[in-house]
This record gives sequence, C-alpha cells and structure tokens, in this order.
Amino acid sequence: MVRREQIADVFQGGCIIQEAVQDLLLLERRKFTLRAYVLVNRGQLYLFSDAIYVLHAAPYDPQSQDPHGSIRADSLITMRPFAEFPQHIEVMQNLATEMALAFGAFSNLLKYEKPHAYCLFGIDALVKTDLTTALIEINDRPNIVHPRLVNESVNVPMVRAMYCVLEPERAALLAPAAPRFELIAAL
Repeated sequence: MVRREQIADVFQGGCIIQEAVQDLLLLERRKFTLRAYVLVNRGQLYLFSDAIYVLHAAPYDPQSQDPHGSIRADSLITMRPFAEFPQHIEVMQNLATEMALAFGAFSNLLKYEKPHAYCLFGIDALVKTDLTTALIEINDRPNIVHPRLVNESVNVPMVRAMYCVLEPERAALLAPAAPRFELIAAL
C-alpha cells in the first residue's frame, strides 16, 4: 500500500494497481467485502438477489499502510448471508447499476455467445458509506463451496435460481419468496 505520490517509485510498467477506497462502510469497526453472483445468458445480464458478506476479523484503520489490514486471512473471517444486512436491498440495487456498467464494457463480446452457453461470475465488491459499491474483481470461476450456513442460505438457492433462468419453463418450481436472478441489463 502506497500513497499516490509514491506510485512511480514503487511500481513499474506491467503492474496492476488498485486505488484504495477510503469511505468504506464498516461493520463492528471491521472491513467487509461482498461476494455477489452475476449470470450472463442469451445476451442478458442477471444479478442474484442475495450475496455473501465476508467480515474481516481485525478492526479496520483507514490510515494504516499495513497491507495485512486490507488483505483477509481466510482463517480470520466470518461469512454470512448478505440478506441479514439492514440495507441489503439498497446496496444490491446499487451493485446492479455498477454491474450493468461494468459488464456493458464487454457487451460486444458477451452478446455473441451461443444461446445454450452461459457464464456465472463471482463479483467481489466493497460497500461505501453512501451504500454504493466499488468493484474489486470479477471471477469467471467463482468458488461456491462455503460454510454450511452460506451454502444453504445463498449458494444452493443461487444454483436453483440459475437453473430456472437457464430453463425458463422450470421457473415455477421456485417458491414465490425464493431469491432469484434479477435481469439488470441486455447486452
């Protein structure tokens, strides 16, 4: 972690750097990240209505330049369904807007996929104090094996909902209140 004026001294051509997000929303004075799921199918972009939040163990110091405060050690995290979060709906709406913009940049590639092809992406994002999101990374092979609570409440419903998007005649199989993939953009 370096200050803006140090970038040229520390990094060389070919390095990938990421700007720090300073106005992070914290939970219990700790940093958290979101793992959300985006599905691309038949030129359509969908966002799953729930996500996972990954809560770091140590209190977060926004002034610290220690990289260990920003990088999570898997043994020191807590993973929970994001639907438990009080402003879940507003954050997910903001994330949908951000994902439509981000994936819009790839629309010329994604819209030409074969009709039977699909891709599930794992989206990692930060939540800012104003409840908007900052994209960290897009994973084209997301891990969907997590602790039992997360698997039962987020990942298994996500796979069921994905099946219903891929096979629309099966959508009636989902319970009315079941989480779903929401259409957020046409590519």
